[in-house]
Amino acid sequence: MLIKLTGALLFAWMTLALAGAVAAGERRRYASLTSLLRLLRFMRAEIAFALTPVPEICARFRDEELEACGFLAKLREAGLLPALTAFRESLGLREEEVLLLSTFAREMGRGYREAELSLLDRNIEALASLCEEVRERLPGRIRLSRTLLLSGGAAVILFFL
Repeated sequence: MLIKLTGALLFAWMTLALAGAVAAGERRRYASLTSLLRLLRFMRAEIAFALTPVPEICARFRDEELEACGFLAKLREAGLLPALTAFRESLGLREEEVLLLSTFAREMGRGYREAELSLLDRNIEALASLCEEVRERLPGRIRLSRTLLLSGGAAVILFFL
C-alpha cells in the first residue's frame, strides 16, 4: 500500500509540474510574440526616421526575452529568417506566426523606403493582432490545460489505487 501511495504522490507531483510547464510555455509564447512585435516596430522607426540598414538595426535592437534565448545573437549573425528557423521552438511560436514572420523576413530589404515601410506596417498590424488574440486567450488556455492535466492525473491515480 505504501508503494501505491508513494507512486500516486509522485504521479500527482509530476502532473502538477507538467501543468506548470505548459503554463510557462504559453506565457513564453506571448512574451516572444510581443518581443518580436517590438523588433518590427523598432525596425519601422529606424527605417522611417534614419534610413538605417537592416543589419545595423538588428545590431542595435535590445530585448531581454530575445537575448536570453539566443535569438538576437543569431539575428545579428545570420539574419531574421535563420534566427526564426533556429529558435522557433524555444520561442514557442506556432505555424501561423512562423509563416507570417518568415514571409516578412524573405521580403524585407528588397525594396525602397516606402515599400519597406508598407511591408512593416502590414506585418506590424498582423503581428499586433496575433499578440492581442494570444493575450486574450492566455488565461483561458492556461486554465484549460491545467484542468485537463490535473483531471487526467487524478483519474489515473484513482484508477491505479
